[in-house]
Amino acid sequence: NGWGTCYGIDLDDPHWTGKFDVAVNPTDKFTFNVGLELRKGRYVPGVFCTSYLEPELLALDEVVDLNLGDVTNLYAGATWHVTDTVNLWLKGGNLLNKRWDDLYGMGAQRLNVMAGVGLAF
Repeated sequence: NGWGTCYGIDLDDPHWTGKFDVAVNPTDKFTFNVGLELRKGRYVPGVFCTSYLEPELLALDEVVDLNLGDVTNLYAGATWHVTDTVNLWLKGGNLLNKRWDDLYGMGAQRLNVMAGVGLAF
């Protein structure tokens, strides 16, 4: 986008957000879920930036609205309820392996998978 150093970065302000999540329990022992999160028209308003595209303009600073791009996050997970107190889980995020910035210049994780043990008391 042509901007080098930016200051005053805040959370993005999407024009539209939507989330769809479905969980099913085929048996008492298993839970599966799949979902899709969409965040469209994301931008950060009023950021103070310095241009790096043209060396002679490095001293030219400007307040701009930065476009962070859209988010399309497909995710899925599964949980095995071993007992009433113990469960094993597996989650995958960004299954479409898309690129987007969480904050300007800080990319979100690409395809990611986590697993763990849950304890309920």
